[in-house]
Amino acid sequence: MPLEPGVLLNSRYRLGRVARRVGRARLYQAQDEQQGRACLLQAAPCVSPEAERALQQVAARLISLRHPGLPRVLDHFAAAGQQWLVLDLVEGEDLEQRLARQGPLPERLVLRWAGQLCAVLGYLHDLTPPVLHGGLQPSAILLTPRGEACLLGLGLPLPAEAGLRPEPTGFAAPELLAGGRADARLDQYALAATLYALLTGQAPPDSGERRVGNAALVPPQVLRSDLSPSTGPALVRALSLQPAQRFASLAAFCQALLRPPSAAEVTAVGHREPPTPPLAPEASPAEPSPADTTTVKRAAAGSPPPGTIGGTVFRPLGPDLSDPLDTLQEPPGGLPPDVPLPPPIVIIPPAGWQSDPPPRPARPRWLLPAGGGCGLVLLLALALAGGSALRGLVASPASTATGTARVGAPASGTLAPTSTRPAATVSSPTRAAQPTRPPETPRPAAATPTARPSPGLTRAAPGTPVGSGGRLAFISNRDGRFFQVYTMNADGSDTRQVTADPVDKWSPGWAFNGTQLAWSPNGAQLLYVAAGVDGATDIWVVGADGRNPRNLTAAAGDDFQPTWCSDGQVWFASTRTNRIHQIFTTTLERLAAGERPANFSSTHNSPREFDPAPYPDCQRAMFTTTLDGPNEIWRFWPGCAGCLRKVRSLKAQGGLAEEPALSPDGLRLAYTRVLAEAREIAVGAADDLGLDAQLTSSRSNYSAQWSPDGQWLVFVSERDGNREIYRMDASGAGQTNLTQHDAIDTDPVWQPASP
Repeated sequence: MPLEPGVLLNSRYRLGRVARRVGRARLYQAQDEQQGRACLLQAAPCVSPEAERALQQVAARLISLRHPGLPRVLDHFAAAGQQWLVLDLVEGEDLEQRLARQGPLPERLVLRWAGQLCAVLGYLHDLTPPVLHGGLQPSAILLTPRGEACLLGLGLPLPAEAGLRPEPTGFAAPELLAGGRADARLDQYALAATLYALLTGQAPPDSGERRVGNAALVPPQVLRSDLSPSTGPALVRALSLQPAQRFASLAAFCQALLRPPSAAEVTAVGHREPPTPPLAPEASPAEPSPADTTTVKRAAAGSPPPGTIGGTVFRPLGPDLSDPLDTLQEPPGGLPPDVPLPPPIVIIPPAGWQSDPPPRPARPRWLLPAGGGCGLVLLLALALAGGSALRGLVASPASTATGTARVGAPASGTLAPTSTRPAATVSSPTRAAQPTRPPETPRPAAATPTARPSPGLTRAAPGTPVGSGGRLAFISNRDGRFFQVYTMNADGSDTRQVTADPVDKWSPGWAFNGTQLAWSPNGAQLLYVAAGVDGATDIWVVGADGRNPRNLTAAAGDDFQPTWCSDGQVWFASTRTNRIHQIFTTTLERLAAGERPANFSSTHNSPREFDPAPYPDCQRAMFTTTLDGPNEIWRFWPGCAGCLRKVRSLKAQGGLAEEPALSPDGLRLAYTRVLAEAREIAVGAADDLGLDAQLTSSRSNYSAQWSPDGQWLVFVSERDGNREIYRMDASGAGQTNLTQHDAIDTDPVWQPASP
């Protein structure tokens, strides 16, 4: 039975709600009252003295482990008839929840998680003596807010050790059910079963039922014909009932699963061949492949570097890293025939690889990323994938006193390189050599902004395809009467007026700032802010061609700062409740039905909360709040007591952090820094895993918004004495005045690409 919230355990840990279950174990949110921090408590029933001894023996070892794919184990104790592990608080959705919500998942996404799980399980298996998980299944794999796989449930005794009967879930190896001798092939089976379920939408048949002939394993390529040729056979072999028929090691399984398709498996036009026939029947032993013995070399005794399996480094590569949420799905019919299939994983030998990250300057405890090491997987992967993936996230060695690298200033205008080691590949007798990546064309250094446009800040050539989106919408009073909505090309050409009614769509006298425009997800409509019948501002919608403008939120109080998320939700700030800035969400359909918007704000009391910036999943958001005094950027999502926390603050320097803008993949944050009356734009990792790069330096830059491809930013600048709209790339280079008009031009937003 779960314990009631509020119980104090071990005279220290105040129990909260059950956050999730992993097998028989419950994970509770809790508060460490000695340290004043949130944590997780993992509870396992103490059903026998053997179970208690088993957990006590392994707990001390778990406390010493450090891996990006594992939450840190901080403490262990026995209380209330249960054994408890104290873990770092990690937030996110587990893969059982994702599968129930979304059904079978994109293969590329599943294989990316597989690479991360191979790395963490290999780390555990390479310890001396090895550490087995023993309960791997979708509910034991948590996706952090960055989309990385983090392994939960470690340290639970195996059923035979605990005197328990294993649960027939479809993920347990038959030797676990039979209580026989277990080794690392136990986790190989469970990992293969987990991947099988994620790809097909159903768990494999229970291994006990398969053993007695009551059920048979259907090869995954039969249930899903678009799988890569190597995926199905690798999973079938790893799901063999006899451990000797599986791969000789986890490393061999992962290499077989994650290897790029050979030329024989992919046709010249990039179309996948039909799936290969299933392996031999389960009763026939399979000979180990050459890869089982020739490519695997165990590390020396002790703790191997994180991210290795038997001395081989597994890291995801390429665009699969860009979006942790749902943008990696392939078309229903697979890839188009003219697009070659890129390898989802690169296998990099460990020569010269350093497991420890470079030292970072100390920063306050609340700026540490949630989940301990789980948030570092992506940055390591990006560093191995090449320097271009980190441009805009890594600050140069020369930093300002406030901990922000200056880009565009002569002293520190160049970002630090992220990697100088090429990504070599490991070849095997059965795989063709992997092509090397072409060298990246060097990007010119950022121009130094000046008080007047200089030759380095020139208008881009008309028609230049920039940002992978459509037109820019902005607000201007260039008609000489009212502030109206306009659009233009991304190079500043072909300006068109969208609205024409005699009402301001922006005003310097409004009691709020921030961007007052937003595109619909399909780019067909625009949201804007204008006065309603009672004089307060409301959210309006209009077609991109200016047709059919209508008031959406006619209500008491000001509604402002709209944004339109990909699932159709409209987020905005409002003073409709107690005349205090708060954040609300709704949809056009709910508004048309007369439903009130939902209050998203975290406190519902005196602090002002505004500048909503939802994550790509449209369930979480960053925003500006005065909860701790000055304007700071915080994040929050409902149903998570520990998810309200600071993301950016300049309180210690006497400044403000405001106007957050998340990149389309949710990984980078652009925002406005206000210090000594200067407003500048900075960019950094959304979860604050490194120094921010300050991209502007002319003291009057703000309201940054991302391009649809996440490679560019548009923003407002007053560097030439007038509000103008500028564009720059994500590293701060090529700052270009797009409007160059005597009128006030403000609030630029980038139209999504046409569907």
